[in-house]
Formats: sequence, structure tokens, C-alpha cells
Amino acid sequence: MATLAPDGWTVAKVEWRGLTNKLGFRWAVIDPSGKEVAWHSTRRAARANIASRTGVAIRPALPQIGAVKRRYLKYIASCREAVMQRCINDDDAYKCEGCPRVFIRRPRVLAHHHVFGRGKIVAEPLASHPDFGAGLCRDCHREVHADPEGYKNRLLCMVALHRAWDTFGFQVAVVTEDADTGRLEPVLGTAFYRDDDMASINGLARSLERMLKDDGTWAVLREKAGL
Repeated sequence: MATLAPDGWTVAKVEWRGLTNKLGFRWAVIDPSGKEVAWHSTRRAARANIASRTGVAIRPALPQIGAVKRRYLKYIASCREAVMQRCINDDDAYKCEGCPRVFIRRPRVLAHHHVFGRGKIVAEPLASHPDFGAGLCRDCHREVHADPEGYKNRLLCMVALHRAWDTFGFQVAVVTEDADTGRLEPVLGTAFYRDDDMASINGLARSLERMLKDDGTWAVLREKAGL
């Protein structure tokens, strides 16, 4: 797609007949008469060429963002800020929530990890809620994505669920083994789970989502997120 420039100048991707570029194309500078007057390997260089000819810098058009998207991005930013604030320890340093590493006044070192994904296990806005987020260092973030069934990711999910249960006021079952029957029985609450089974943990997150929808809290969360 051509990029509009002052006075009819354009930058367009064209096939490069010489095929000196391994991709087989160049960015052409096209004058107001439609003639290709210069070719460059990058679009930025082609724009710079037009700027040198016309004296007017060319900038790509910004993507259009609607009101709903703008409110949602603001909600995501506020969730990340809440997670980063939770990571601050007593020494005003940022502690990774997946390991003992501490970073002095460097919040951007920590990644905002969505423990149940972004709409994969539970829907937005719950998926991005601060309780379902974790501040992780680069190594921990890479580890949990490489091994989603691993111990560290299961632990982060369980910690996130306990935070959410406290926030929304739900009690959850403790699983015990009946001495006579050997069966796992829920003792208290609305659901039971096994913390060594990722499918069971994901199911508990989905059950929390259903409970929030049933008691009307879900609508409040969506309104807060601007959805």
C-alpha cells in the first residue's frame, strides 16, 4: 500500500527486476507524475529521500483507535501499574514474584505476566485483572511460557487464585482424603481442585468467572475496563 507524501510524492513497494534483494522488492520513490525516480531497500530510506527532495518529513499515519479500545488500553495500563506496585518490597526495590531476584528502581525489568493468559482460560477483563497478573523477571517469564504445566506456573496460578478469592469474597474447598473410602472430598466452599493438575486449576479459574457472572460482579468489571 502506497504512503502519501506532500505534493503527490509517494512511497510504494515494487518488484525489483534485478532481484539483487533476496526478498525481490524495493521501496520506490514515485514523483507526482507517477515516475519511479529512486529505489531503496527500506521504506524509511525512501521517505528520507522524499524529505530531502521536498523539505517535508513524512511520518506514517497513526492507527485509528476507537473510544472502547482507548478505555481498554487504559485499563490494561492501570492493571500493570497495580502489579508493579505489588512487587515493591520494603527497600523500595522491585522483587520478581517467581524467584528471589530484586531490581533496584527498575520496574521495566519485570514483565507483566498474565497467569491465565489473555482470554485463553478466562475472558477479559478478568484475565488482565491485577489479581491474575504477576511481575516476573525475564528468566521466570521465559520459563513459565516454555513450561506452562510446570511447578512454577502452577504455583503462580494458585497464588493468583487465592488473591482473587480474597478480593471477591469467595471461599474455596480444601481437598482431603477420606480415611475410610480413600476418596478426595471437598470440605468447605464451592469447588475443589488439585494443585498438581493444571487442568484442575484452569477449571477453578473458569468457575470463578462463572460465579462473578452469576452475582453481577462481571458487569461491574466490564464497565470498569470500558468494555
